Amino acid sequence: MNTLPTIDEILKIIPPKCFERSLLKSLGYWLLDILIYIGLLMWFPLIHASYFGRFCYTVIQGTQMWILFIMGHECTHDSFSEYPLVNHFIGELTHGALLVPFWPWKITHTAHHTYHQHFDKDRSHPWWPVGTRQTESTFYRLFRLSGAAVFFSWPAYLYGGYLDGTHILPLSKAFAGNIVTILKCLGSTITVTGFTGLYWFWLCNSNGSQFLNKIVAPWTVFSFWLYTITYLQHHQNNGKTIVYTNNTWSYIKGALQTIDRRLGFGLDTLFHHITDCHITHHLFPKIPHYNLKTATGTIYKYMAEKGVSIHGPVDTNPFRIFKESVLYNSYVSNIMGAIN
Repeated sequence: MNTLPTIDEILKIIPPKCFERSLLKSLGYWLLDILIYIGLLMWFPLIHASYFGRFCYTVIQGTQMWILFIMGHECTHDSFSEYPLVNHFIGELTHGALLVPFWPWKITHTAHHTYHQHFDKDRSHPWWPVGTRQTESTFYRLFRLSGAAVFFSWPAYLYGGYLDGTHILPLSKAFAGNIVTILKCLGSTITVTGFTGLYWFWLCNSNGSQFLNKIVAPWTVFSFWLYTITYLQHHQNNGKTIVYTNNTWSYIKGALQTIDRRLGFGLDTLFHHITDCHITHHLFPKIPHYNLKTATGTIYKYMAEKGVSIHGPVDTNPFRIFKESVLYNSYVSNIMGAIN
């Protein structure tokens, strides 16, 4: 590989308009997504008597939850608007509606972006040397190969404390710090608790079956999308994925190991280009999603001129992503540097 450009060199070739964050434009996308989400909740009583109707609702609403989460994710990076308080409010509201604590998630997700592809410091999917596959527990192997991992790893991570500590308790190991951070995390916990109560008492009339079908079932589909898309954005199953350790890692190296996945079927647009423009997102997370395509095209051209190889766009059949995530998980063979 030729010498990598610096982040400042790449910044210079990005059109300045790509960094413009329009509150009105972002609100327009957000309102559309939130109205679709609410509309689907209202649609449920019309189709719940049919198994097929409930199945369609589960898949469509779970996918819409993922789409709405991406808009909340914009608030995590302050790419939603130029106004931090607006970003905080919309992020808190959006994540809360999806039963995701905003501030704790913001903390761990920021760490993921700060140390992307770092063997020890990255967050999200953990990195395991390929040789450790032989030492994985029987339970975990069954959890992975049965397909359960793609649906239940996200709640295990978010609520159960797997890897980074639970995101629902403000005094979790991941968020212990100054009192302001603790209070912000507490606020997010209260928001999630409030939405849970709203769904249970008002939307579902304290009916466990309704709560399971209206909220929990689509939430598992949301979990599937989040788990698999995140996995595929940072892993190639052909062995070309590289992770780094302290003595070899740099921000630019990690960002350029990110993978742009082109799903097709209109999904990349529906998913606000979090799939096919992920390299750009990791290089410059404050670029709003509606400007990612322009910036990505510029970066592709620049990298080609510099002779720098990047992972994108990789055509990925959306109907095969379940298989790829289940079989390969987070094992990597290309680890640059000594493991501590």
